Amino acid sequence: MAHLYQRGTKKIWYAKFYRNGRQVLKSLKTANFRIARESARILEAGLDLDDYDNGVIAPANNTPNSRIPISEAIEEFCQHLREIQTKNSYDSEISRLRTMFGPLCPSLEYRIRPKSRTKPPIVIDYLHELGTSVIRKYFQSQRRSKISASTELRNRAILHKLFEWAFIHYGFRSTEDPRYFPSSSGNRWHPDTFSHHLARMNKAVGLDWTCLDFRHTFGTQLAKRGISLYKISELMGNSPEICRRHYAAIHTEYMHKDVEFG
Repeated sequence: MAHLYQRGTKKIWYAKFYRNGRQVLKSLKTANFRIARESARILEAGLDLDDYDNGVIAPANNTPNSRIPISEAIEEFCQHLREIQTKNSYDSEISRLRTMFGPLCPSLEYRIRPKSRTKPPIVIDYLHELGTSVIRKYFQSQRRSKISASTELRNRAILHKLFEWAFIHYGFRSTEDPRYFPSSSGNRWHPDTFSHHLARMNKAVGLDWTCLDFRHTFGTQLAKRGISLYKISELMGNSPEICRRHYAAIHTEYMHKDVEFG
């Protein structure tokens, strides 16, 4: 993941990342962290920030998901990792992919032939098959093998990075995970563009709420369920202190059931 930092009196965000083994410093031309973070992801994927088409993320490759062999996709992803990461980081993430998919492609071939080869935990033919059920079964098997929480977290991180890259590069969309509110092209909305469209549609029918109202409702429902403020802050991308300020009263109001013993 790119390192983000601010410079100058206007607090403009910059991204520092690796491409082709060389460090790249790039101005993201915004003081808004959310926009900067999204722009950094696009740059890391090897695309230009101009690859936004009418406010939605335009995939670089329009090949239908169903026709992309998983071996081809993983190999291209490995090449992408090689370009943007240091050697140690690359070797670590390649090793994690190998434990999931086995020697599926040239980049995942074993350097030293193992004494015995076992069937990899994830066996699929095409990219679109890498859906929720497959991932769930994989992590369930890993927990039965008593892997540590930190190992599971790192494995989830590399899969998340794979999905994010595949979305940008292929317009990847798992057949098990339909979008409830797709853009006009069927892809993910750019967050700021979606808010503008929502405001226009709400105004047309006399509604006065915004995306912030949906966000606040999400946080409120979590607090009412007794979810810890720390977890709420992680899910919403805020600091625990900000969530305490907004949701502590709601959280406390619904804690009475925790001390009822009857």
